[in-house]
Amino acid sequence: MSKKTKEEKIVAAYRKKIKLLQQLANLNNQKKENQTIKPDLSVREVGPLSTSGKTEKPIISVSPTWSVDKDKESSIDQSRRIYFIQDLKKSFIIISFIITLEIIIYFV
Repeated sequence: MSKKTKEEKIVAAYRKKIKLLQQLANLNNQKKENQTIKPDLSVREVGPLSTSGKTEKPIISVSPTWSVDKDKESSIDQSRRIYFIQDLKKSFIIISFIITLEIIIYFV
């Protein structure tokens, strides 16, 4: 496998930074309340890469931001709670069955 060039390393670093920034933006927007869902695209030019005298196209980063509606967020939380309780009940039933089975096998 061939080694990465300096340009490829720089591009990979930019991609990692963009990905991390998008994840942070998504987390911050999920915490906000009382907002409707609508995309906001902010485009900014990072700058051209210049290594070894060559100039390449500038990298453009697009970071979408999504805001969450409070009602939809609360309905999602309710459904998560319901599924959590159902899964918890099933887990208790399975655990009690396994413990009972172990006790029966031990004494028989």
